[in-house]
Parts: sequence; structure tokens; C-alpha cells
Amino acid sequence: MEDRIRKHYRESFGALRKAGNAILIALLLFLGGIVGGLMHPSWAEGNLDLLKGIAKQMYGQSLYVIIAMIFLRNSFSAVLSIALGPLLGIVPVLGAVLNGLLVGLTFTSISEANKVKALLQLFPHGIFELPGMFMAWGLGIWQGIWVFQQNVQPSFHERRTQAFRILFAVIIPLLLIAAAIEGISIHALLQK
Repeated sequence: MEDRIRKHYRESFGALRKAGNAILIALLLFLGGIVGGLMHPSWAEGNLDLLKGIAKQMYGQSLYVIIAMIFLRNSFSAVLSIALGPLLGIVPVLGAVLNGLLVGLTFTSISEANKVKALLQLFPHGIFELPGMFMAWGLGIWQGIWVFQQNVQPSFHERRTQAFRILFAVIIPLLLIAAAIEGISIHALLQK
């Protein structure tokens, strides 16, 4: 059993290396979205109301409900990116850019004095959530660009299988850790 688990993770990390360029593309799209949100906050203004609505939903909820809400929202986004990635990578590309826009917009709406504090609050869960989401977006893109690559190894079916293996072996655990950290932080803020 232990050998099968090791083999499973070894294959998952090998597939992540193969998808590395697509994950890098997802990171660059996210960073581009942040720059866009910082330079043109009006591009994502309607989404700020969405964030406020999500925050209102969490108000008065227990710690466990908040963690579950965060985890389910992020996991749904990751699953959607990987499941719909084969559609030319459109969904994961949009996910990376829109999330970047939201981060950029959020930072434009925070006063200068609170920007460092906001970064410090994002850091603990961001070190788990962001890599998980970059992998999900990147694996979706990796599947979507398969048909355009000269070297079509691994096959589409292999990419799909590997992407879902990584989703459950690596991404979901990262998002669960991130949700727990973020949930504890949000719950503490709401208690004040």
C-alpha cells in the first residue's frame, strides 16, 4: 500500500513538471490580472460587491461553516478549471485573470496604511491557496493546449487522468489547509 501511495505521488509530481509551462502561464495571467485591477479598477468593480456579499454570508457563522464555505468555493473553482480546461483552456484562463483582477481591485480599495496589514493577513493562507489554484488553472490550460502542441505526449487521456490525480492528491489538500487558515482568520476578525 505504501509503495502504491509513493508511486501515485511520484507520478503526480512528474505530471506537474510536464505541465510546468502551463502553470507558469496561469501565474503570469494572474499577475497580469492584478496589474489590470490596480491600473483599471473599473474593470472589476462589480465583483467587489460579490466579495462583500460573500463576507456578509459568513457573518454570524461558526468557524466550521466558514471553513467549509471557503473550501467548497475554492475546490469548486479548481474542479471547474480542470474539468473544463479541455475547452481550449478558456475557463482556467478566465479564472486566473478574474482572480488577479479582484486582488488588484481589492488593493486599490484599501487605504495605504492598511495595505501592508492586508498583505500580512493574506500571506498565511495564500502560501497554500495560490499554489493550489495556479496548479488547477495550469492543469486546465495544459489540457486545453494539448491539441496545439507539436509533441503530443502525453496523450490527452493521460493528461486528463494526471490532472484529476493531482487535483485530489495535491490541490484539494492545499485548499483544505488554506481554508482552515483563512477561516480561522476571518472568524477571529468577525468576533471583534
